[in-house]
Amino acid sequence: MIVSSASDYREAARRKLPRFLFDYIDGGANEEETLNANRADLRSIVLRQRVLKNVSELSLATEWFGQPSAFPIILGPGGCLACWAAAEKFKPPRLAAKKGIPFILSTVSICSIEEVASQARDQSGFSSMCSRIAASCGMCWNAPSRQACKISSLRSTCPVPGSRYRDARSGMSGPFAHQKRLLQAVMKPAWAFDVG
Repeated sequence: MIVSSASDYREAARRKLPRFLFDYIDGGANEEETLNANRADLRSIVLRQRVLKNVSELSLATEWFGQPSAFPIILGPGGCLACWAAAEKFKPPRLAAKKGIPFILSTVSICSIEEVASQARDQSGFSSMCSRIAASCGMCWNAPSRQACKISSLRSTCPVPGSRYRDARSGMSGPFAHQKRLLQAVMKPAWAFDVG
């Protein structure tokens, strides 16, 4: 499969991941009306072309919370990225450092804060997350040269989990969820070997 668009990436993920995980990442709460509305809103954005302008001094550099960034982009968390173990541990932080942009690790990462920062595993619970962030920040990759992290980001996007109908059907939740996930993982051996 040649991946050249966002829909191609979606299809590649659907082929690689067990159904329960693909549906969790691809889906939304209830009948997914908000998800569909968000997709429609993004599709409605049209970039305005501005041609015959002086482009000799272009810069995409910006500032986030007083810190410089090479682009007006933050590499944000995807949540529950149990798709590829190396994806969270190595690729995003290194890519962010290389490109000079901030990186945010998801609260529900399959890798610990320390593992991403220094590849040293620590299974501390949620109650110590803030102190772990502070302790790990000195080890974070940050643009442009492995300097200490300057900012911690805490989100509160989901105080009460939504009712996700797709998850109940696919095995992420509901009756016999564990057995369904196990069977789906066996059917995707490349994913199971990498993440397991």
